Amino acid sequence: MIELAHASIHIKQPPNKVFDFVTNMEHYADWFEGVIKIVSANDKSQFSLGKCYQETLIINGDEVQLTIEVDQCTRAKCFITKGDLTGILPQMTMYFDATESNNDTQETLMQLRSLRLSHLFSVCSF
Repeated sequence: MIELAHASIHIKQPPNKVFDFVTNMEHYADWFEGVIKIVSANDKSQFSLGKCYQETLIINGDEVQLTIEVDQCTRAKCFITKGDLTGILPQMTMYFDATESNNDTQETLMQLRSLRLSHLFSVCSF
């Protein structure tokens, strides 16, 4: 696997609230640069393994589409997706940790890691 990106951010909201927003991939275009549109591609619930989304994004000036599938999900802790983008086969991992700020309000440390997978895997078939 090759790491494509890694980022960490403190968000002044509790982990459940942050998790529920960012793991609803239909919000992905609101916070991830380059994503034009993302829509649900099956009837599974947001946190279900096998939940699929169809994503449209810009890569090197070109509009491309890929399918994203939820691979692992532990509520308010970890969320992992895999995509079928040819040549990259991206995997996105998000970790969520509760922290306390100076004024005793709960914050979330969100860590995002994007990888290029070195092996093939299956994604949703339609």
